[in-house]
Amino acid sequence: MPTCADIPDDDDDRRKGAHFGAECVDLERFPFDNELLSRFPSALARELKVLPLSSDEDAVTVAIGDPSDLDRIDRLHHELKKQVEVRIAESGQLSAFVARFFPETGAESND
Repeated sequence: MPTCADIPDDDDDRRKGAHFGAECVDLERFPFDNELLSRFPSALARELKVLPLSSDEDAVTVAIGDPSDLDRIDRLHHELKKQVEVRIAESGQLSAFVARFFPETGAESND
């Protein structure tokens, strides 16, 4: 995983991530899995502002802006019925990638 170097030192999410021991991810450099993106619920990604990074039978790893938002993480766990591991992404970058991969459309195919 890339380091948090691209997230400013004064970024609140980066400080929270360090406190929680979460790694950072640079979404510009991350090799996204198109199959995983197509299976992930679009509305959930937009609502919770998360991006799936990897998944297996038991767990899903997501990029999130605030790793201290336990309600968001618990909701993911409940909705996906998997353990949730988090990586920190810079908030602006995360918003842009969620909009790119999960645009709002009239017909949702993976919800």
